[in-house]
Amino acid sequence: MRPRRRSCAATPRKCRAGGNFEVFEQLFADDFLDHTPQPGRTPDKDGARQLYKILRTAFPDFHADIHWQIADGDRVTTYKTYHGTHRGEFLGVAPTGRQIQFETVDVMRVRNGKITEHWGRGQPLLSRAATRRLAGQARSFLEVRDGDLPLSLHSMLAPERNLT
Repeated sequence: MRPRRRSCAATPRKCRAGGNFEVFEQLFADDFLDHTPQPGRTPDKDGARQLYKILRTAFPDFHADIHWQIADGDRVTTYKTYHGTHRGEFLGVAPTGRQIQFETVDVMRVRNGKITEHWGRGQPLLSRAATRRLAGQARSFLEVRDGDLPLSLHSMLAPERNLT
C-alpha cells in the first residue's frame, strides 16, 4: 500500500509544479472521474490535464505545501495550500506578477497504482465571475464585485480594490 500513497501525493505535485505530464499520463487512470471539477473543465482525465496545463502556464512556480495527508483504504485525503506567481495569462487577465495562494482539501481514490477519482473542497480556483468570463457570457464584470472572488485571488485579479 505504501507505493500507492506516495504516487498519489507526488504525482499531482510533479504535474502542477514541475510540468511533468508523462507522470500524469502514467498515474491518472484513463477512466479518471473528477466529482468536483473546476468550472469550465470536463470531469475526466482530459479536464484535469487541461487544468494543470493552464495553471502551469499562468503560474510557472505553482506548488502546494502539504499540511497533512491521511490514507484510508483506497482513498488519500490531503489538506494543502497552493502558491504561485501570476506570470502568464489566466482567464483573459494579463500577468500581474502578483502572488496567489488558496487552501484546499482533496480526496483521491487510488486503485492498482492509478488515481481513479477525485473530490475536492476549498476556495474555488475559478470564481463565478471568472467562469462567466471563461464562458464568454459577460464582459461587463471587469468591475469585480466584492465576494465574487476568493480574497487570495481577488488581490491578484482586482488589485485596485482594498479588502482588508
